[in-house]
Amino acid sequence: MGRGVSFYITDAFFWTIGPLIAENGAFGRFGGLLMAAYSFPSLVIGWFVGSIAVRFGKKRTALYSFFLGSCFLSLFAFLTNPMDIILLVSLSSMCIGLSYPALNGAYTDYISETQNYEKEIQSIIDLFYNIGWMLGPMIAGILAQGFGNAQSFSILGIFSVLTCVILIFKMPKKIHLKVQ
Repeated sequence: MGRGVSFYITDAFFWTIGPLIAENGAFGRFGGLLMAAYSFPSLVIGWFVGSIAVRFGKKRTALYSFFLGSCFLSLFAFLTNPMDIILLVSLSSMCIGLSYPALNGAYTDYISETQNYEKEIQSIIDLFYNIGWMLGPMIAGILAQGFGNAQSFSILGIFSVLTCVILIFKMPKKIHLKVQ
């Protein structure tokens, strides 16, 4: 659950605070590149997911790539140069963009293992999406108001890193859905 909700919170968070940072006077003419730097890499990285997921496994690929993307995101507050921030957002987006299709591949495996529970599994996936897109903007607004826009991204990155670390140690190697 943690990975799915965290991914959607991160996505909603970025689409809430990202435009505010992009329109900040510090970015000048490069403001539009920030949102493109977040969107474009995830489109391109999708071509490589299959080969990476076959080698490392879908769950592992999703978890570790989200972990790495969150590590990059946690550095956000330490950068002031707009081009450095755009590069950091691109790196984070590549990693997180790798996580999303790998996670969906794992969900697909769960559905194929227990086809009788397809509707229930799909409902849980939709629930993760809705919770993430409900909490993401709220958390973004609260953190941005309390700490500032850039610092809120670093806090989100740290929270996501901690979530991934917990999942790395607590998540079973194999998840078998028991059909009764």
